[in-house]
Amino acid sequence: MNKTNNALTLSNLFAGYGNRIILNNISLNAEKGKIIAIMGRSGSGKTTLLKTITGQLPIKHGSIHIFDKDINNISNKDLKNLRKNLGVLFQHGALFSDLNIFENIALPLTELSVISDRELTTIVLEKLDSVGLKAAAHLPITKISGGMAKRVALARAIILNPKIVLYDEPFSGLDPISSGIIADLIKTLSKKNDCTSLLITHNVRETFKISDIVYIIDNGMIAASGTPLELVNSNNPYVQQFIQGNIDGPVAFHYPETEEYKKWLKEQEQKI
Repeated sequence: MNKTNNALTLSNLFAGYGNRIILNNISLNAEKGKIIAIMGRSGSGKTTLLKTITGQLPIKHGSIHIFDKDINNISNKDLKNLRKNLGVLFQHGALFSDLNIFENIALPLTELSVISDRELTTIVLEKLDSVGLKAAAHLPITKISGGMAKRVALARAIILNPKIVLYDEPFSGLDPISSGIIADLIKTLSKKNDCTSLLITHNVRETFKISDIVYIIDNGMIAASGTPLELVNSNNPYVQQFIQGNIDGPVAFHYPETEEYKKWLKEQEQKI
């Protein structure tokens, strides 16, 4: 494969659970240093995509290249080294409630690196300072707000200076001010650390402010892609329904009647 400027490339990707296909022929590129958003309504396949990229779900067909390396065709050692360049901010933070803020952020360093206590303290406090929480290092996780918890999780996601950071619903459960803070941090840290950011989200407002390219997924396929401005001006009815949050549009309010439902309904009527 020729060298590209892509940090992450998905080619003709199929993935799912058991025999059920969720992702149907997904192809996309995430250029180095760019902020890429994967958007779509609930159940569209966003979370499945994230799990496939992080290796939680196997690839049924197609490929995932990280820095031009096919993750399905490299040694376990090389795969482990590649994953050190992946930082993940999980939707619910995945913070340890029995540890304080400092200890939560320090955990990846203590697990994967051999450094002195002085170096550890310096690095952790630097990352905390970058998210505005240096003076909160001593606080227990149980005593902080949802917005602060997101910032702590973000600091932990970048503690190893990854080249790619994956954000799983970074704005969920946050008030407008906290969402704006997280969006600004994602943009600032992406530029400062020269890393590629991949956002899995359905928050249109904050995502469109900071993203370079947006992919909109529906039913496991890419329904549209482009810059935020291009999508705002798109004539695609699904794109407009998603962006505007309209009730009427291609996505119907009523769940469609399937043959399975008709069979079930007939069985119910026979019981009456």
